[in-house]
Amino acid sequence: MNQNLSGRPLTSKELIVAMSIFVLPVFLAISALLFQGQSSINLIMTTLFLALIAFTLIVLILGFVKGFPRWSVPFLGIVVTVFGILELSQRIWENIYPAVYRMLGGRPSTLPTRIAYQALRGGFSWFTVFVACVLLVLLLAAWPRTRRLAQSIRRDWTLFSFLLYGGVIFSLQLVFEEYRYAELWKIACWTCLALGAWIYLKSETSRKRIMALLVGVTLAYWIAAVGKWIVLPLQSWGAWYGYDHWTYLRFQFGSTITGWVWVVFFMLLPALLTLILRPQEIVPIHEEEPVEEPPDPA
Repeated sequence: MNQNLSGRPLTSKELIVAMSIFVLPVFLAISALLFQGQSSINLIMTTLFLALIAFTLIVLILGFVKGFPRWSVPFLGIVVTVFGILELSQRIWENIYPAVYRMLGGRPSTLPTRIAYQALRGGFSWFTVFVACVLLVLLLAAWPRTRRLAQSIRRDWTLFSFLLYGGVIFSLQLVFEEYRYAELWKIACWTCLALGAWIYLKSETSRKRIMALLVGVTLAYWIAAVGKWIVLPLQSWGAWYGYDHWTYLRFQFGSTITGWVWVVFFMLLPALLTLILRPQEIVPIHEEEPVEEPPDPA
């Protein structure tokens, strides 16, 4: 797990592009904080959000042309995560959640049932994202033009973890969904992700790389959990969805920490699969070797 990686260091331009997907959300949160209360805030935030989407699409097109190199991976990860959570996972869950409630005892109003339900829902969402990423990599590997990503993941499994790490940018936005006065906490969370990504991209061994990702995502989720605990009393929601204040605080804190556990699990799953698939069982990528001519009988 501590082997040196063969990939070349990123150039300055490539590093800036790779880091931009982590820095731009911080800039959006800062803008929301600075323009808070102004009549033009909705127009400003909509314009910045659309610019972020356009920039992401441009980077993905460039990444596609170049076979999705390392600097484009977090952009790919955030798109897969958005699709996996909002579309694929949501559609499947709508068909299976009655069975989940029956499995949990059929009483969705009790707090233990809601906690267990939320944990299963979050785990299923990240399982869907994980499977979607696997299918995407296999699909790209089938086409010579985009085979580079699969080859890179075969050499360095942490690149798949980095793919999921990019999706955490979006998942943290969902963590603070419908929360007001949370901009400072969002800035802190996304800054932790950015620092983790920076250390990952500058590290030379798989051990240092995965540790950078794990520390970044751990700090981000725990800061989010503490932030929700602090700003939740400032919200204007009625009756705390049927629970008293203290109970709902614990529920929200616990659901955020559960989300962190699932993210860490699926980020480490490629390492576990690598241990199961022994190195001799993994087909290496070889350059085509020249065929030697038989010696001349004469």
